[in-house]
Amino acid sequence: MVKTKEKLLNVRLYFFSILLILILPFSLDAGNLEKGSGSDLLSSDTCGFLNHESGYHFALRSNGLLDLALIPNVTFEFGRGRYSGSATWAAAWWGGGNKCWRIYGGEAEWRCYFGKVSRSRVLSGHHAGVFVGLFTYDIKLGEVGRQCPDVAASWGLSYGYSFPIASRLNLDLNIGIGFIHSHYKRYRYMCGQHICDGDRKLHYFGPVKAEISIVWLLGK
Repeated sequence: MVKTKEKLLNVRLYFFSILLILILPFSLDAGNLEKGSGSDLLSSDTCGFLNHESGYHFALRSNGLLDLALIPNVTFEFGRGRYSGSATWAAAWWGGGNKCWRIYGGEAEWRCYFGKVSRSRVLSGHHAGVFVGLFTYDIKLGEVGRQCPDVAASWGLSYGYSFPIASRLNLDLNIGIGFIHSHYKRYRYMCGQHICDGDRKLHYFGPVKAEISIVWLLGK
């Protein structure tokens, strides 16, 4: 079996490379905020963090569906205007011996918010986006287990709606459709040993993710 530390390192390297690509457009645009006129800066100070004129905005959220599946996760979202990028990390490390529930990896997503709500409140309203995820897993709940010896990938398009439930809280509903590509090993646990039962490949197209998340809007 492949060493789990090596797999975890590969997932992190791939994930943070994608994250840097997502951050780059916002970094290049940072100079525009600094070059604004005095009236723009005054508007930024008086409108509050919930208004688009406050410049950059940030949020933290967690997908309740993954939490119910015993996969702790956290997402950091950052954006300006109607556009945002987000980075998600999820990790579950349960079981041992005859049972195993181990899934860990990350996802990067780029969104565009639109609609009436999006014009008055940041990171709110309808949103459409693209996403890419990298993860690995080792799952055995019955007689046969499935372990990804390297890195699996998912990518696709997302659509959702985020609406306010409190002054700094949103409820975000999101669904993603796309592809999953994975190579995995089937194995059985017999007499205290893992017995390999052959290699498989997974090529899947369809619903890839679903989210019901509580979003905490950060700011002064």
